[in-house]
Amino acid sequence: MEAFIILLATFLIALRDSFFAEFLGRYHFALVAGLGFSITTALFLLLSKITRVRSHMSLQSSLKINLVTFLMWFCYLMALRYIPASINSMLNFSLGPVFTIFLMQYIFAKNENHLNYKNLICSIGVFSTVAFLIISKTSFNIKLTGILYVSLAAFFTAINNILVKLESNKGVTAKEIMSKRFILLGLSCLIYFLLNQTPSFTFLDSKILYLSLFSILAIALPLWLLTYGISKNNPLMTSLLLSLSPFMLYIVQVVRGFETLDARGLIIIINFLFVVSFMKK
Repeated sequence: MEAFIILLATFLIALRDSFFAEFLGRYHFALVAGLGFSITTALFLLLSKITRVRSHMSLQSSLKINLVTFLMWFCYLMALRYIPASINSMLNFSLGPVFTIFLMQYIFAKNENHLNYKNLICSIGVFSTVAFLIISKTSFNIKLTGILYVSLAAFFTAINNILVKLESNKGVTAKEIMSKRFILLGLSCLIYFLLNQTPSFTFLDSKILYLSLFSILAIALPLWLLTYGISKNNPLMTSLLLSLSPFMLYIVQVVRGFETLDARGLIIIINFLFVVSFMKK
Protein backbone atom coordinates (compact mmCIF):
# COMPACT_ATOMS: atom_id res chain seq x y z
CA MET A 1 0.00 0.00 0.00
CA GLU A 2 2.82 2.40 0.92
CA ALA A 3 4.59 1.66 -2.38
CA PHE A 4 1.34 2.40 -4.23
CA ILE A 5 1.11 5.79 -2.47
CA ILE A 6 4.61 6.70 -3.66
CA LEU A 7 3.77 5.51 -7.19
CA LEU A 8 0.65 7.69 -7.13
CA ALA A 9 2.74 10.65 -5.95
CA THR A 10 5.28 9.88 -8.67
CA PHE A 11 2.57 9.89 -11.33
CA LEU A 12 1.19 13.22 -10.06
CA ILE A 13 4.71 14.67 -10.08
CA ALA A 14 5.18 13.48 -13.68
CA LEU A 15 1.84 15.05 -14.59
CA ARG A 16 2.86 18.29 -12.88
CA ASP A 17 6.24 18.38 -14.62
CA SER A 18 4.55 17.92 -17.98
CA PHE A 19 2.66 21.20 -17.44
CA PHE A 20 5.39 22.95 -15.42
CA ALA A 21 7.19 24.47 -18.41
CA GLU A 22 3.93 26.06 -19.57
CA PHE A 23 3.41 27.65 -16.16
CA LEU A 24 6.95 28.97 -16.10
CA GLY A 25 6.32 30.49 -19.53
CA ARG A 26 3.33 32.45 -18.18
CA TYR A 27 4.42 33.32 -14.65
CA HIS A 28 7.65 34.19 -12.87
CA PHE A 29 9.22 31.02 -11.43
CA ALA A 30 9.70 32.65 -7.99
CA LEU A 31 6.00 33.54 -7.85
CA VAL A 32 4.93 29.99 -8.76
CA ALA A 33 7.32 28.43 -6.23
CA GLY A 34 6.76 31.05 -3.51
CA LEU A 35 2.98 30.81 -3.62
CA GLY A 36 3.04 27.05 -4.00
CA PHE A 37 5.21 26.31 -1.00
CA SER A 38 3.76 29.06 1.19
CA ILE A 39 0.21 27.79 0.58
CA THR A 40 1.39 24.22 1.23
CA THR A 41 2.95 25.29 4.54
CA ALA A 42 -0.15 27.24 5.62
CA LEU A 43 -2.47 24.40 4.62
CA PHE A 44 -0.63 21.78 6.65
CA LEU A 45 -0.13 24.11 9.61
CA LEU A 46 -3.91 24.51 9.66
CA LEU A 47 -4.47 20.76 9.35
CA SER A 48 -2.01 20.12 12.18
CA LYS A 49 -3.88 22.58 14.40
CA ILE A 50 -7.30 21.15 13.53
CA THR A 51 -6.20 17.55 14.16
CA ARG A 52 -4.16 18.63 17.22
CA VAL A 53 -0.95 16.99 16.07
CA ARG A 54 1.60 17.10 18.89
CA SER A 55 4.95 18.48 17.76
CA HIS A 56 7.79 15.94 17.83
CA MET A 57 10.27 17.71 15.54
CA SER A 58 13.11 19.57 17.23
CA LEU A 59 14.19 23.04 16.10
CA GLN A 60 17.51 21.61 14.88
CA SER A 61 15.77 18.97 12.76
CA SER A 62 13.35 21.56 11.37
CA LEU A 63 16.21 23.87 10.37
CA LYS A 64 18.12 20.97 8.83
CA ILE A 65 15.18 19.81 6.69
CA ASN A 66 14.37 23.41 5.71
CA LEU A 67 17.93 24.01 4.54
CA VAL A 68 18.17 20.77 2.56
CA THR A 69 14.73 21.36 1.02
CA PHE A 70 15.77 24.90 0.04
CA LEU A 71 19.01 23.69 -1.57
CA MET A 72 17.17 20.88 -3.36
CA TRP A 73 14.59 23.16 -4.97
CA PHE A 74 17.06 26.02 -5.55
CA CYS A 75 19.26 23.70 -7.62
CA TYR A 76 16.23 22.24 -9.40
CA LEU A 77 14.89 25.70 -10.34
CA MET A 78 18.34 26.95 -11.38
CA ALA A 79 18.71 23.90 -13.63
CA LEU A 80 15.52 24.97 -15.42
CA ARG A 81 17.44 27.97 -16.76
CA TYR A 82 19.70 25.61 -18.73
CA ILE A 83 17.69 22.39 -19.21
CA PRO A 84 14.05 21.86 -20.35
CA ALA A 85 11.71 20.94 -17.48
CA SER A 86 11.09 17.38 -18.71
CA ILE A 87 14.82 16.61 -19.07
CA ASN A 88 15.51 18.25 -15.71
CA SER A 89 12.97 15.99 -14.01
CA MET A 90 14.28 12.87 -15.75
CA LEU A 91 17.87 13.48 -14.71
CA ASN A 92 16.89 14.45 -11.18
CA PHE A 93 14.92 11.29 -10.44
CA SER A 94 17.23 8.90 -12.32
CA LEU A 95 20.27 10.06 -10.32
CA GLY A 96 18.36 9.73 -7.04
CA PRO A 97 18.89 5.99 -6.46
CA VAL A 98 22.64 6.26 -7.14
CA PHE A 99 23.07 9.03 -4.54
CA THR A 100 20.76 7.26 -2.07
CA ILE A 101 22.81 4.04 -2.23
CA PHE A 102 26.00 6.03 -1.62
CA LEU A 103 24.54 8.03 1.29
CA MET A 104 22.93 5.00 2.93
CA GLN A 105 26.03 2.85 2.49
CA TYR A 106 28.67 5.28 3.71
CA ILE A 107 26.94 7.96 5.82
CA PHE A 108 23.46 7.32 7.23
CA ALA A 109 23.22 3.54 7.61
CA LYS A 110 26.78 2.23 7.50
CA ASN A 111 25.89 -0.92 9.46
CA GLU A 112 23.72 -2.22 6.59
CA ASN A 113 24.76 -3.37 3.12
CA HIS A 114 22.94 -1.50 0.35
CA LEU A 115 25.28 -2.47 -2.49
CA ASN A 116 23.39 -5.63 -3.48
CA TYR A 117 22.82 -6.65 -7.10
CA LYS A 118 19.11 -5.75 -7.12
CA ASN A 119 19.67 -2.16 -6.01
CA LEU A 120 22.58 -1.66 -8.38
CA ILE A 121 20.78 -3.15 -11.40
CA CYS A 122 17.66 -1.08 -10.75
CA SER A 123 19.70 2.10 -10.38
CA ILE A 124 21.85 1.46 -13.45
CA GLY A 125 18.81 0.39 -15.47
CA VAL A 126 16.92 3.59 -14.68
CA PHE A 127 19.88 5.88 -15.30
CA SER A 128 20.95 4.20 -18.56
CA THR A 129 17.41 4.39 -19.95
CA VAL A 130 17.09 8.07 -19.09
CA ALA A 131 20.54 8.75 -20.55
CA PHE A 132 19.45 6.99 -23.76
CA LEU A 133 16.26 9.06 -23.88
CA ILE A 134 18.14 12.34 -23.43
CA ILE A 135 20.92 11.51 -25.92
CA SER A 136 18.31 10.54 -28.51
CA LYS A 137 16.66 13.98 -28.17
CA THR A 138 19.27 15.69 -30.32
CA SER A 139 17.17 18.85 -30.64
CA PHE A 140 18.00 19.78 -27.02
CA ASN A 141 21.14 21.78 -26.32
CA ILE A 142 21.96 20.67 -22.76
CA LYS A 143 24.57 22.80 -20.99
CA LEU A 144 27.10 21.48 -18.47
CA THR A 145 25.99 24.07 -15.90
CA GLY A 146 22.49 22.63 -16.03
CA ILE A 147 23.83 19.09 -15.54
CA LEU A 148 25.73 20.30 -12.45
CA TYR A 149 22.65 21.96 -10.93
CA VAL A 150 20.37 18.99 -11.56
CA SER A 151 22.99 16.61 -10.11
CA LEU A 152 23.13 18.72 -6.95
CA ALA A 153 19.32 18.75 -6.86
CA ALA A 154 19.28 14.94 -7.01
CA PHE A 155 21.93 14.75 -4.27
CA PHE A 156 19.96 17.01 -1.92
CA THR A 157 16.74 15.16 -2.80
CA ALA A 158 18.34 11.90 -1.64
CA ILE A 159 19.45 13.56 1.62
CA ASN A 160 15.99 15.05 2.08
CA ASN A 161 14.26 11.66 1.69
CA ILE A 162 16.60 10.10 4.24
CA LEU A 163 16.06 12.94 6.74
CA VAL A 164 12.27 12.66 6.39
CA LYS A 165 12.49 8.92 7.07
CA LEU A 166 14.69 9.51 10.13
CA GLU A 167 12.19 12.03 11.51
CA SER A 168 9.26 9.66 10.91
CA ASN A 169 11.15 7.00 12.86
CA LYS A 170 11.10 9.42 15.81
CA GLY A 171 7.29 9.70 15.63
CA VAL A 172 7.03 12.87 13.53
CA THR A 173 3.95 12.70 11.27
CA ALA A 174 3.88 13.52 7.56
CA LYS A 175 1.54 16.47 8.29
CA GLU A 176 4.00 18.01 10.75
CA ILE A 177 6.90 17.57 8.33
CA MET A 178 4.87 19.20 5.54
CA SER A 179 3.95 22.12 7.81
CA LYS A 180 7.62 22.93 8.52
CA ARG A 181 9.87 21.83 5.65
CA PHE A 182 8.98 24.57 3.10
CA ILE A 183 9.04 27.69 5.33
CA LEU A 184 12.51 28.90 4.24
CA LEU A 185 11.90 28.01 0.59
CA GLY A 186 8.48 29.67 0.33
CA LEU A 187 9.58 32.90 2.02
CA SER A 188 12.82 33.10 0.02
CA CYS A 189 10.98 32.75 -3.31
CA LEU A 190 8.35 35.36 -2.41
CA ILE A 191 11.00 37.83 -1.20
CA TYR A 192 13.04 37.26 -4.36
CA PHE A 193 9.97 37.86 -6.52
CA LEU A 194 8.99 41.06 -4.68
CA LEU A 195 12.55 42.43 -4.88
CA ASN A 196 12.88 41.75 -8.61
CA GLN A 197 9.35 42.26 -9.93
CA THR A 198 6.64 44.87 -9.50
CA PRO A 199 3.43 42.90 -8.96
CA SER A 200 0.74 44.00 -11.41
CA PHE A 201 -2.12 42.22 -9.62
CA THR A 202 -3.91 42.01 -6.31
CA PHE A 203 -4.24 38.92 -4.14
CA LEU A 204 -7.84 38.54 -5.33
CA ASP A 205 -6.73 38.57 -8.95
CA SER A 206 -7.72 35.52 -11.02
CA LYS A 207 -4.01 34.90 -11.64
CA ILE A 208 -3.39 34.38 -7.92
CA LEU A 209 -6.49 32.24 -7.50
CA TYR A 210 -5.40 30.12 -10.47
CA LEU A 211 -1.88 29.70 -9.09
CA SER A 212 -3.29 28.89 -5.63
CA LEU A 213 -5.39 26.07 -7.08
CA PHE A 214 -2.36 24.83 -9.02
CA SER A 215 -0.34 24.91 -5.78
CA ILE A 216 -2.83 22.71 -3.91
CA LEU A 217 -3.33 20.16 -6.69
CA ALA A 218 0.16 20.06 -8.20
CA ILE A 219 2.41 20.78 -5.21
CA ALA A 220 0.69 20.17 -1.87
CA LEU A 221 -1.12 16.93 -2.77
CA PRO A 222 1.73 14.98 -4.44
CA LEU A 223 4.30 16.18 -1.90
CA TRP A 224 2.08 15.13 1.01
CA LEU A 225 1.54 11.69 -0.55
CA LEU A 226 5.29 11.47 -1.14
CA THR A 227 6.15 12.51 2.43
CA TYR A 228 3.65 10.01 3.83
CA GLY A 229 5.04 7.28 1.57
CA ILE A 230 8.62 8.06 2.60
CA SER A 231 7.65 7.72 6.27
CA LYS A 232 6.45 4.15 5.59
CA ASN A 233 9.21 2.98 3.20
CA ASN A 234 12.98 2.82 3.36
CA PRO A 235 14.73 5.70 1.54
CA LEU A 236 16.26 3.52 -1.16
CA MET A 237 12.94 1.95 -2.19
CA THR A 238 11.42 5.45 -2.18
CA SER A 239 14.18 6.69 -4.46
CA LEU A 240 13.79 3.73 -6.82
CA LEU A 241 10.03 4.25 -7.02
CA LEU A 242 10.56 7.97 -7.66
CA SER A 243 13.02 7.11 -10.42
CA LEU A 244 10.07 5.72 -12.38
CA SER A 245 8.89 9.31 -12.84
CA PRO A 246 10.80 9.79 -16.14
CA PHE A 247 8.99 6.79 -17.62
CA MET A 248 5.62 8.08 -16.43
CA LEU A 249 6.50 11.54 -17.75
CA TYR A 250 7.30 10.01 -21.13
CA ILE A 251 3.90 8.28 -21.24
CA VAL A 252 2.14 11.52 -20.24
CA GLN A 253 4.01 13.39 -22.99
CA VAL A 254 2.98 10.71 -25.52
CA VAL A 255 -0.68 11.04 -24.47
CA ARG A 256 -0.47 14.84 -24.73
CA GLY A 257 1.05 14.60 -28.20
CA PHE A 258 4.50 16.01 -27.32
CA GLU A 259 6.25 12.66 -27.85
CA THR A 260 5.78 9.84 -30.35
CA LEU A 261 5.67 6.16 -29.45
CA ASP A 262 8.51 5.06 -31.71
CA ALA A 263 11.27 2.43 -31.40
CA ARG A 264 13.00 4.59 -28.79
CA GLY A 265 9.78 4.67 -26.76
CA LEU A 266 9.41 0.89 -26.91
CA ILE A 267 12.97 0.47 -25.58
CA ILE A 268 12.14 2.84 -22.73
CA ILE A 269 8.96 0.94 -21.84
CA ILE A 270 10.75 -2.46 -21.95
CA ASN A 271 13.48 -1.13 -19.66
CA PHE A 272 10.81 0.32 -17.37
CA LEU A 273 9.15 -3.11 -17.04
CA PHE A 274 12.58 -4.68 -16.48
CA VAL A 275 13.34 -2.32 -13.60
CA VAL A 276 9.89 -2.85 -12.02
CA SER A 277 10.35 -6.64 -12.21
CA PHE A 278 13.62 -6.34 -10.27
CA MET A 279 11.93 -4.17 -7.63
CA LYS A 280 9.45 -6.96 -6.97
CA LYS A 281 12.14 -9.60 -6.36
